[in-house]
Amino acid sequence: MPLKVFISYRRQDTAASAVGIGQYLENEFGRKNVYVDVDTQAGAKYATVIEKRLAECKVLLVLIGPDWLKLQKPNDWVQREIVYALRRDITVIPVLINGAQLPDKELLPDDIQGLLDHQAASVSLAGFRHEMAGLVRDIRSIRTPKPWRLLGAMAAVLILSMSAGIFVRAFGFYNLLERIRLPASSPELLANSFWNSGPGEWVMFAVDKLPVAYFLKPTSIKLLGDRAAYTARYPLLSAASQQSTGQGAYVDETQVVDCKKSVFVTGERTVYNSAGEIIFHFKSAELESLDLSNGAAIPAGSILSIGQRVICDEQLRTLLLSKARFNNAQLSYLSNAPDGDGNVLYGPTKRTSNPAYPIEILFVDKKNGDHGFANLFPGQNVRGLPSSYRTSAENIQINCAERKILAPAFEYYDRDDNLAYLATSSPIQPMDVSRGSIFDLLLSVACGAPVFSVAGNYDGMNYISYGEKGQAEQKVLVTIQQNGSDLKVSFQTPDGASGEGTAKLTGNQAESISLQSTTPSCPGSYDGSLSFTDNSLSWSYKGEDCGGPMQGHGTAPKVTR
Repeated sequence: MPLKVFISYRRQDTAASAVGIGQYLENEFGRKNVYVDVDTQAGAKYATVIEKRLAECKVLLVLIGPDWLKLQKPNDWVQREIVYALRRDITVIPVLINGAQLPDKELLPDDIQGLLDHQAASVSLAGFRHEMAGLVRDIRSIRTPKPWRLLGAMAAVLILSMSAGIFVRAFGFYNLLERIRLPASSPELLANSFWNSGPGEWVMFAVDKLPVAYFLKPTSIKLLGDRAAYTARYPLLSAASQQSTGQGAYVDETQVVDCKKSVFVTGERTVYNSAGEIIFHFKSAELESLDLSNGAAIPAGSILSIGQRVICDEQLRTLLLSKARFNNAQLSYLSNAPDGDGNVLYGPTKRTSNPAYPIEILFVDKKNGDHGFANLFPGQNVRGLPSSYRTSAENIQINCAERKILAPAFEYYDRDDNLAYLATSSPIQPMDVSRGSIFDLLLSVACGAPVFSVAGNYDGMNYISYGEKGQAEQKVLVTIQQNGSDLKVSFQTPDGASGEGTAKLTGNQAESISLQSTTPSCPGSYDGSLSFTDNSLSWSYKGEDCGGPMQGHGTAPKVTR
């Protein structure tokens, strides 16, 4: 059953954010699995619709903006939605919008004070894509009850049925248990069409010329001094013959390799049929006692040589063994993906021991949806490929002076951030970075060089809140003048309001900008931030002018005419 999300909000507080968050989640979970009340049909009974939608949902997002508490009324719809969720098996996530804070517990009605017992998330205009990616990961981590948890209830039903005179044969009961148990291995848990496994249990690391995919089991890795052992698995059958249980379907081979010399010994080999039954097994000796002095040579460019490199390279081995690659990674938003499908993020820069490529930075391409691995091997029918991936990542090494990069490995992760494919390149070939490419933008971040030009005019909408005094929206023309990373910013509205200020561009953002109103009849000053992506500008700010304390935000595409 798909995981469904209900978005609760106050219209005067976070209506625009609710629509934006809803659209983002629809791209992740599907439109039918995300509910925002703007979708309610005219004439529908609101109470009936809300209760039905909440009953279907597993997650309730409570959007809390700056005025959320002020707009609270006794027994209003938001309060009723929260009460419903807290009393049922629905996960509640408070979402703080644009810097809002959680209210004090004593200011909330008694029946929704439990809202503050739940971990909150934050979503802002400047960090929208990165923060939403984190929120999606949190939502995906919420699991529906596993099928085997239903066994107790099913057993009770069977006992009651038997007491009523219904006889269930032992064999029939066993088949029933099998039908209950098997759904636990859902399609998302299948390594491929040859064998079943849990996510991350087997990681693809190579494809041979047949072509056949080869997998490695991270938990099988053993370091034995200058030697290392690991178990690899690969399919034998073609797709047409997978139904035969009398033939070999896939093979497990445990190899011991010398990390100093190119030699190996096969310690164990097991052949399975398509039902997962062992039809052949061979073991030469315990791994620790295997003698590599008479081992066979590892051919250059072979699957064995790739396995040796992955196992003996500490950095690559760490990637295999890491269970939470992105959990603690400090990722920042870089840009929309060049093909428009997802977002590109980057991590902090690090120093390397390679003087030619002294800077390393994590580069992450987060797709909006699942992508088939077959797309990575066009024109080939690779046997045994995993089903799909959601995120790719690279530790990129950079030569700023020559504008060159190295990528020792490419990582592909499934929707739950389990490593599915670790692709290595040998020898590692440097790549020239072309101007205007996504890697050009990455270089500007890592090397401290000016980002691509953002100068020009941006024509869009500005949304303003004066708190209890009211809201406003207006057309605005923003002009950016650029000298390297130094920006001069000015704005003008059709009714004559204007202002200007300066900012420093870092990556694709100006985190701190101070603007002064140049409107004679309405002096004021504002502090805010700018973000540039794909020929568009977004901003947020706070300040005070002739209307009093206020805050605002907006977006504007670049004028290209």
